[in-house]
Amino acid sequence: MRDIRLRDGSIVHLNSNSALTVNIDGNRRQLTLLQGEAWFEVSPDPTRPFQVHAEHGTVTALGTAFNIRLQRSQTEVSVTEHSVAVDVEQADGQAQHAVVSEGQQLVYDQQAKLGGVKAADSRTVTAWRRGKLVFQDQPLGEVIAELNRYYHGYLLVTDDSIAQRRVNGVFRTDQPLAVLSALESSLQLHSTRINDYLILLHR
Repeated sequence: MRDIRLRDGSIVHLNSNSALTVNIDGNRRQLTLLQGEAWFEVSPDPTRPFQVHAEHGTVTALGTAFNIRLQRSQTEVSVTEHSVAVDVEQADGQAQHAVVSEGQQLVYDQQAKLGGVKAADSRTVTAWRRGKLVFQDQPLGEVIAELNRYYHGYLLVTDDSIAQRRVNGVFRTDQPLAVLSALESSLQLHSTRINDYLILLHR
């Protein structure tokens, strides 16, 4: 993880296995989240909108702090302070717009379709900043994808049917193998270590 202070005074908290490009000059502040997750603390500047491009959408800060997470099939935008505007443009040229306020969350998918705005727990959203992973009724496949951010090898679910099993729990980001062991026990699964890099999770 890295904390990056931008030239405009804003701060980007970049999660592990994440990548970001930054373009800030006298007229604009534009960033692109290429992969992973980041929490943005924006320095106010009405003359230069702060915009983050993520997959098929653009998030424009209307306030101070927000989190963006790129997942396999969707992008998740959560606001921890004030509000943001989210704009997406679909392949047929149709555009969608939404405003997400403090304590709210919105997702859009690979087809640039906006989901509904819903309530979000800011402490849960930013738990990764405190070295925690919080899962609430999430599919095992998404949990393993998240663990891969923190493991120096690769964890793989070999069976699509078990990838849909639901997971609830709070775990530490610095102990991915302990999390894997807990998942094996609670879901009655097994793991096979192919080498020092690859671990398979299966029935």
